[in-house]
Amino acid sequence: MLLSGTAGLATSEWASRAADGGPNPTIAWIVYYIAEPIGQIFLRLIFMIAVPLVFSALALGVAGMGDVRKLGRIGGKTLIYTVILSSLSVALGVGLAMWIKPGSGLPEEKKTALLARFTNETSKTLANAQKAKGGRDMILDIIPKNPLQEMVGAMDGSSPGGGMLAVMFFALIVGVAITLSPVKTAALTALLESIYEVVMIVINMAMRLAPFGVAGLGRFRVNLFYQRGNIGCAIRALPFDPMTFEQIGFPEAVA
Repeated sequence: MLLSGTAGLATSEWASRAADGGPNPTIAWIVYYIAEPIGQIFLRLIFMIAVPLVFSALALGVAGMGDVRKLGRIGGKTLIYTVILSSLSVALGVGLAMWIKPGSGLPEEKKTALLARFTNETSKTLANAQKAKGGRDMILDIIPKNPLQEMVGAMDGSSPGGGMLAVMFFALIVGVAITLSPVKTAALTALLESIYEVVMIVINMAMRLAPFGVAGLGRFRVNLFYQRGNIGCAIRALPFDPMTFEQIGFPEAVA
């Protein structure tokens, strides 16, 4: 990511611009048709095995304990670690945002355009937050009515219940059941081990693509859209770059 950002800054500084001052059309074409697809392939390889990985790993992990009573102790420790690490990550994210102030280097007209673009989405998000389920319903949603439906919707948020949490709960229950009857469920254990092995192979394949995928998703493609010499502004604006391909003839790239 650092190398791709450096390459983007260097390109922004030295590449010739279009006649109207926009990004270089050749570089923009490379970004849209080569860099971006490579990055998306890397991401999709990871996303497509997320659910099989979580399910097989958790189920096998619980089954491998051999004693259900150990699950409570490990679960408590895991909860404590999760709370601590989540708090640290939130504090780090907020601290970096306050220090770097992303987007502060954007021109005023772009700030205004971004504000107008995302105001409606912010209002919808706040409205949805007010309609959020209470603690009782959130706990019940963790227990899936239809585990397969939860698996399908876990990655895109379309699941009717707890999503990935529901998948994890189902995996834990399966693992506990295997522990209580290890002999009769040996075939299921072998199947889960095979799934886990396949997932690890796919992850290894994705990791081989990682250097290229991360570079394709990196700020190499973002910094091409700043005027020459505005390197300081480019660095501050990285997370909120309003890269719009319709400005350079690729309207189909706009979400």
